[in-house]
Parts: sequence; C-alpha cells; structure tokens
Amino acid sequence: MRGWRNHSRVPAEVCTCHTYLDATNGSASRPGRQYKIWAETVRNALDFVESSAGIPPGRVAIVGYSLGASVALCAAAVEPNLAGVVDWSGSLPDRCRDIRRLPPLLMIHGARDSVIPPYNVRQLAMLCELQGFSCETRISPEQHHRFSAGGLARAGHDVEAFFGSYAWFPIAGRERAQARER
Repeated sequence: MRGWRNHSRVPAEVCTCHTYLDATNGSASRPGRQYKIWAETVRNALDFVESSAGIPPGRVAIVGYSLGASVALCAAAVEPNLAGVVDWSGSLPDRCRDIRRLPPLLMIHGARDSVIPPYNVRQLAMLCELQGFSCETRISPEQHHRFSAGGLARAGHDVEAFFGSYAWFPIAGRERAQARER
C-alpha cells in the first residue's frame, strides 16, 4: 500500500484513510483478464488491514476511481465483510456482472465522461434496484471523467455524507459524540 500520489485528481481528504492500494500495478492492459485477480488482491489487502489494525469485519469501505472503481466493484461483489463502496467514474466490468450482493454503494460520475459513459451508472443503478441493493448516484452535469476542483469538492462532500450516514464512519461517530456533549 502506498500514500496518495501527488498527481492524483481524487483528493485524500475525501477518505478517512490516506493510503491506497494500486491492485493494478499501474497497468490497465487487458483489464478483462485481470479484474478477478485485482479484486482478489483488494480482498487480501482488506484482510490485512482489518487484521493488522484490529478493525472488526464489516467496518472497512473502499473508494475507487476509474479502473480502481471497477476493481472495487468486483471486489465488493464477492467480499461479504465490506461496509461500503464509492465508485467514482468507474463501471461494473462484464466479467463481474453475476453479482449476488453489494454493500451500500455510492456512484459518482460526470455527465460529460467520454471515457466511461454515464449510461454505465444508470445500468448499475437499475441492477441494484432489481436486486434490492442500497445504491445512490450522483451524476454531475458539468463534469467529465476527471472532475474540476469544484466538482471534486462537491463529490468529496457527497462521499462524506454517504459514509456519514453509517454509524461506523469516524465522522458520524464524532458528530454523534459532539451532539451528546451539548
């Protein structure tokens, strides 16, 4: 695991943890053959994080951007202890479409995304509705695949609000503790 890259367009402040796993090893060549391997790498990393930090199962969520979001969705489809997923400008790969479960999901996408068209978000949202999975979508009208600074800020608030709706998220816990103190 490594820290956020300096050139990343997804700011670290949208996450409570400032580390990430690049399960793709920086390569997106032939992703169709790699998704399941990458998803297994993410699952192994989740096991390591939970065991080494003493985090109980079901209290870790992941945020993925673009290819990382697609890998996160593949991992989430088979990982029973994942608390939530944020899919940022990604899509559910065809090789991972046979899903039986998904944790709470937030999909963030730019309406002007020409890399991964927004209809992918709508398709996954329909699948979630049909399967009874918890799913929220945020399609930003003025955003492309890479969000502007203003779009990043709004999306960061969406991520924080999404995770904040769950009691296990540190910000939600802090706010509840502060409310009790008042």
